[in-house]
Amino acid sequence: MKKTFVLTFFCMMIAGALWAEPCVSQDYDTQKGAVLGAIGGALAGQAIGHNTAGTLLGAAGGALVGAIAGNAVEQAGTQTRLAQAEPPPPEGYGPPPPGQGPPPPGYGPPPYAFTAPPDVVPIPGTYVYFVPGIGVDVFFYQGYWYRSFRGRWYGAQFYNGPWIYVPGPRVPRVFFSLPRGWRRVPRGYRPIPHGELQRNWQRWERERH
Repeated sequence: MKKTFVLTFFCMMIAGALWAEPCVSQDYDTQKGAVLGAIGGALAGQAIGHNTAGTLLGAAGGALVGAIAGNAVEQAGTQTRLAQAEPPPPEGYGPPPPGQGPPPPGYGPPPYAFTAPPDVVPIPGTYVYFVPGIGVDVFFYQGYWYRSFRGRWYGAQFYNGPWIYVPGPRVPRVFFSLPRGWRRVPRGYRPIPHGELQRNWQRWERERH
């Protein structure tokens, strides 16, 4: 009996997960994932246990697995929708409005998941560098990294944060006069590796490279 119980539970967990898998591709939520998991778990429980107890056990376990999967997909979908709701970055940036205060706690740029230290491209006529091809504007200037988010500027010592609010008067003025089309990278241009930038940016500025 005990062995049958364990086998039933194990199988219904697998079945629940398999039935919940469509959540990933069909944007299902927690409730729909639970329903799918319960169906798969119930079928597995009935097949293994051949009785009502097995069916109920399978339905309960499958519902749990399905709900967890559905909730994860639901949260991921919410994050995606929030990211997509952000307007595309503007061509240029203006100075922050006078008297702008710091943001509320926790109100800052969302982290960007870099898989490796990013390459950068210099913006013509400046000593500002930006990370190309990631969909958000991440700048490097005079040893610090900068991002603009919902009208406020944030700085960091590292390319992946943590991002700290920069009051308007302390934001480098160069960001407010970037040339038109600065995001366009010339064809065939080789971005500057992160390590090369860190070793040489001071010398390049000093020598007007």
